[in-house]
Amino acid sequence: FQNFRAALRCMRLWAKRRGVYSNVTGFLGGINWALLVARICQLYPNALPSMLVSRFFRVYNQWRWPNPVLLCPIKEGTLGLPFWDPRRNYKDRSHLMPIITPAYPCMNSSYNVSTSTLRVMMEEFNKGNQICEAIEANKAEWDALFEPFAFFDAYKNYLQMDVAAGSDNDLMNWKGWVESRIRLLTLKIERGTSGNLQCHPYPGEFSDKSKAFHRSYFMGLRRKQGSDPQEGQQFDIRMTVEDFKLDVLAYSFWKPSMWIDVCHVKRKEIPAFVFPGGVRPPPSARSSAEGRSVRKPPPFCSPSPPPPPPAEAPMTGKKRKPEEE
Repeated sequence: FQNFRAALRCMRLWAKRRGVYSNVTGFLGGINWALLVARICQLYPNALPSMLVSRFFRVYNQWRWPNPVLLCPIKEGTLGLPFWDPRRNYKDRSHLMPIITPAYPCMNSSYNVSTSTLRVMMEEFNKGNQICEAIEANKAEWDALFEPFAFFDAYKNYLQMDVAAGSDNDLMNWKGWVESRIRLLTLKIERGTSGNLQCHPYPGEFSDKSKAFHRSYFMGLRRKQGSDPQEGQQFDIRMTVEDFKLDVLAYSFWKPSMWIDVCHVKRKEIPAFVFPGGVRPPPSARSSAEGRSVRKPPPFCSPSPPPPPPAEAPMTGKKRKPEEE
């Protein structure tokens, strides 16, 4: 048990540092990571925590999803409750990264995972495996495994979502609702671009101290690897974003002071308040695959959010006039 607990703490720290710890945005939450580590402990019952962490990355880097992770065989039980069974349930067949709970009724604890977030996690598993192999060869230290992910240096294009309300209590409720819908924006973009535009939602919020009751969320965008960048294809996701905003504004407890704005921003246009101390770091010389060219989509709005709309404005669903590129 002590080895399991130590390995789990290590993996949770790694997931938070690498930006893949958030069930609500389509990554994995606490129970998901616990089940994954528990499966590694079953495979290597006598391993020390350091070995469990190394084997964690080796196993899941090679895992062929959507094969499920199971701690025990799935039992139907006698109470007639629904349980995870892709042979019978059509919706279960669409799950991309099934991690099945062991208690009856067995359910998939990671149904929120999308194609884009699975891609991000698999890339991180691969990087973690490479670092662990280097550590075993005495070519790296453990600190390298927990290096924070440079989210704002990884992509050339981002979506910025600004939300605001009239009070702390309203903001708490409003941003909680918006956070729960970000996963749907990822799915809408994937569907609207036939999977050719991949999304990486950042599992956290940022606050601009100069604006009261205001929060910002970001999502990295990139062209699907393997697609031909010479085709000159541009991704117009304005209608997808407007559809997402209408879904969000359907909030049952919506108030006139609650608003949301979604903008496309380039890497150099990321606001300074997202960086530690409000100071933008110098441009990195690193050229990663995650920063491959994605042509700029048509702008959705000006870089700064507009003032709060009147009470009736957000519910009209009136579309803006498209801007010429």
